[in-house]
Amino acid sequence: MIRIKICGITNVRDALIAASAGADYMGFIFSKSPRRITQEQAGVIERNIPQDIERVGVFVNEDEAFIRDAVKKAGLSMIQLHGNESPVFCSRFKLPVIKAIRIKSEEQEEADEIISEYETDYILLEPFVPGKYGGTGITADWPTAGQIVRTFVDKKFFLAGGLNPDNVVSAVDTVRPFAVDAGSGLEDSPGIKSHKKIRQFIEVVKNICY
Repeated sequence: MIRIKICGITNVRDALIAASAGADYMGFIFSKSPRRITQEQAGVIERNIPQDIERVGVFVNEDEAFIRDAVKKAGLSMIQLHGNESPVFCSRFKLPVIKAIRIKSEEQEEADEIISEYETDYILLEPFVPGKYGGTGITADWPTAGQIVRTFVDKKFFLAGGLNPDNVVSAVDTVRPFAVDAGSGLEDSPGIKSHKKIRQFIEVVKNICY
């Protein structure tokens, strides 16, 4: 079964809706974003959701001390590094790490070279948008992402970028990722999730078989 990550959670109510619908991962953003929350706010949310849901802290080019502090205060179980973090930096943490790689259309070779340098537990594929580190609502080049997934059969890939209830079936059919990651595509407004879209998205993904 495909795993599901709902990212950019900013409040307890949205978190509880995602949890009850069957999300496997929840993402708390600690970088510049309309969905950014404090470590303390994430901690409040964390204490209100089931313990079997993975709590993922999302960071962009942040220093190690800040990340370690967030792990403690927010009760994180995973770390997502979304910037230009080096393979050495990614290896400094005991928690599982998701390294985000921004892919350009039809440039699989360049992405392959970057991915091969990382030994992280997971890789997240998202579209390359100049000056942006996620949350753009733009879909990735799914055929290129699919080629990457088939190249690195020993890695677990998250697919992100503009996913919503209407396009996730096509995305999964093309890419065949380990997990899908949705945020802006499930919102009523930046940082505020549509509970209807969350439920629809998770229901659709859980009915996908391949």
